[in-house]
Amino acid sequence: MDSPALPFDILLLIVEMSPRQTAAEMTLTCRTLRDGGARFLLQGVVSVTRGPSVKSLLLFLYSDPQDRFKYLRSLEVATGSLPPKAVDALLGLLSHPLLSLDSLILREADKLLNSKPTPSSHHALSLLSAFSALTTLRHLTVEQCDDKTCILLSTIQAPLLTISVDFTPLTDWHVPEDAEHRNPVVLLANISETLEELSGSNFAIHPDRLMYDVVYPSVRTIHATSVDESMPATLAYVAAFPNVAHLSFTSPLNDAAARSESFPARLSVLRAANKEAQRAFGRTWKCLEEVTGNVFDVFALGLACHVPRLRIIGDVSAKLLPYVRDALEDTLPTSLAVTIAGATMFADGTVANLLRAVCAQQVHELELELSFSPSEGDIEIQAVLNDVLRTLGVLSLRRLVFTIDYGLLTGPNASHRSLYGWFCPAEKQLDGLDMDAVAELFRAALPSLVDVDVHRSIDRTGHEHRLGPVGDEDLAAFSDNEGGSVGLDDGLGHLLMEEDDDGW
Repeated sequence: MDSPALPFDILLLIVEMSPRQTAAEMTLTCRTLRDGGARFLLQGVVSVTRGPSVKSLLLFLYSDPQDRFKYLRSLEVATGSLPPKAVDALLGLLSHPLLSLDSLILREADKLLNSKPTPSSHHALSLLSAFSALTTLRHLTVEQCDDKTCILLSTIQAPLLTISVDFTPLTDWHVPEDAEHRNPVVLLANISETLEELSGSNFAIHPDRLMYDVVYPSVRTIHATSVDESMPATLAYVAAFPNVAHLSFTSPLNDAAARSESFPARLSVLRAANKEAQRAFGRTWKCLEEVTGNVFDVFALGLACHVPRLRIIGDVSAKLLPYVRDALEDTLPTSLAVTIAGATMFADGTVANLLRAVCAQQVHELELELSFSPSEGDIEIQAVLNDVLRTLGVLSLRRLVFTIDYGLLTGPNASHRSLYGWFCPAEKQLDGLDMDAVAELFRAALPSLVDVDVHRSIDRTGHEHRLGPVGDEDLAAFSDNEGGSVGLDDGLGHLLMEEDDDGW
């Protein structure tokens, strides 16, 4: 293409705005466009998912190392185990002096780190050593972690700002000492001075080692899960992360566990121990702005500090309200988010009794979701709204977000709908409900309101009488549709391998 019909700057703009595959095909049209547009092929997360992708990426970068390595800022390696020649290529990439990665994602970390180079490889480092030697990283995500990844995390040299660690679940093959290997307080000590955000899953703490001298002064956000229902040990986290503002620490405590006869006693002992430890040592969080967790998690934390925003995830049934009350007494929030499972709790005054308690009277912002169940299909919606209005009247609310979730009535498929669908009077009423008119009812009944948002939802996620975050399988479709990383296997890897000194 010797004389383009469009100015070169316009062509580059088109390349920048195009999907990566389209941009790669455009760069085949001429060397000038290829050289000028290479940076757009490397922007965002570059993902390699097979051994050939690694070699393809390396070939592409080496074609113009002075101008290309600097644009590779975020790399995802989602290959799992790699064959020896691909390991050689990856080591060549990681050891290149011009590489300046800011973000690294390892999807099957332990399998990858166990991969070996060819016996004749000239690389002196293993993959574990090569990754730990990266000094420009600021953001690290590692998934499916075990022993090898623990070594990487304990030896990483980069001054990380954020880290996400997804451990494989503990099994009968693990010993109690393995819990300490999954303790983030100890494991990440070498980045304690720089870390600002910690997330992960299947963390653990050895029950006999709860006090540490490692402090993470800059960590403001923790979003993690643990493997043991005796977690979390609140004082250990208070001591290690004294300046946390946003806390979400969930455990296997769930509605099914509550069916055990010994569960209430065990949970109460855990909460009492956490509260006593904070009292005895005179330590508690002073900067907390928001706490998120299912009702058992927040209860078990035994917090001894005011928390402005409390978000209780998962459905709250009548039997869980005592735990909610204790959580409110611990945190005294001014903003509360909660989902009530069942309209009858508004009709019989159960929720009203909770909100009349002193521990709830300081709540001025409320995000309330009412989740119906199929057994409530014949209720009168206007009567339900009247019950809700009467219940909320015990608070001096300034802001209200009220969601009517009737996803459990509609069901996930047509066969379920035929059972509960339009044969359910409540669903038909809800489907035709005027949300603006409902909002006006709230404004009239609650004169203290400054802001009100009322809407309905048929999002069943999280409302199938289970507690805790959405599983990975539920997020797969969202991840596929929302962009993010773009794999080199989807055409681009093939295009890159075609490049040579004479062109594409």
